[in-house]
Amino acid sequence: MEFTTDILSVFDKKWALITAGTEDSFNTMTITKGYPFAYQALGKYLWEEKSHALNDEILVKFDEALRHYVYEKIWSELSPKD
Repeated sequence: MEFTTDILSVFDKKWALITAGTEDSFNTMTITKGYPFAYQALGKYLWEEKSHALNDEILVKFDEALRHYVYEKIWSELSPKD
């Protein structure tokens, strides 16, 4: 009986680690709509944040990165007819 309890305890601890941050992961996926560059950029700013929590400062940095690396490139490559 003790062995089973130990296994369940270890399982509970590992499950807690696996599911930790699930809400943040879902929010990140939702915000980036699955675009790889956007997901990577947002993840970078989350990683650099001391608390690793999504906040307004991270969203501003994320928006600036998209503007600089994605949107400006798209606009600059449009032809006059586009």
